[in-house]
Amino acid sequence: MVFEVESSGFLSSRVTISHENDVIIAVKGYYNILDLTHTGSDISKNTIDVICEQVRTSGLYNITMNVELGNNTLDCDFIFTSLDGSNASEANRILANFFGFRTNNSDVLYMSSVKEEMIGFGYKLVDS
Repeated sequence: MVFEVESSGFLSSRVTISHENDVIIAVKGYYNILDLTHTGSDISKNTIDVICEQVRTSGLYNITMNVELGNNTLDCDFIFTSLDGSNASEANRILANFFGFRTNNSDVLYMSSVKEEMIGFGYKLVDS
């Protein structure tokens, strides 16, 4: 499933979510802040900074996150894979913190709830 959001020239994001049997197995995409002076951009930037540090310190092979600061912009590319494998629990917690997803007691992310959450965050489903 592919989700996109663009908000008044402030941010642009595209997220592709892969799943099997309703369990999310991979998430990749970008989250770009197009104007760091826009109201609320500091909250988004702080969240990205915190999650990027969590990714860096986790040492997990199945997560990559690249952040580039530009002239009043921030570009963030991310890939979370093997979310149903041996390192899934910690990777799913980091992903949940990044987007604000809910997980179950086993830190599993389910497509049914994530789809609703993405739409609730203002994303549009552009491909299923």
